[in-house]
Amino acid sequence: MNEKVRVNWHGVLGVALVLAAVGIAFVRRWDVPWLYFLAAIVGYVVAVLALTFALRGSRGQYAELDSFDLMRVMYGAHLGFLFLVGGLLIPFGSFWVGLGVFIASIAAGMAIPFLLVRKA
Repeated sequence: MNEKVRVNWHGVLGVALVLAAVGIAFVRRWDVPWLYFLAAIVGYVVAVLALTFALRGSRGQYAELDSFDLMRVMYGAHLGFLFLVGGLLIPFGSFWVGLGVFIASIAAGMAIPFLLVRKA
C-alpha cells in the first residue's frame, strides 16, 4: 500500500469542460442541438480516456507514437472540445451548419497543437 496518488490534470480539465457544456445547455434551457451535444461529449470523453491510458503505457496499440505526440493529441482534444462547447452558443439554422461547425471545431482543435508545439 505504498502507492503514490497523483491528480490527473487532464481528467480535471475534462470534467470542467463537460460541466461547462452542460452548464451552457442548462442556461439555454436545453435548447441545444442534441446530436451535436451528445456526439461532442461522448467523443471527447472517449478520446480523453483512451489517450490517458495510452499515455500511461497500459495499452500497446499506441507503441508507434511517442508520449510527446500523444500529449499534442491530448491538447488537441481539449482544444477541439473547447471549440465545440463554444459552438453550442451559435444558433444553428440547419443540420449542415451544425455539422460544419462540428467538423471545423475538431479540425482546428487538433491542428493547433501540431502547428504550435514542436520539439526543440
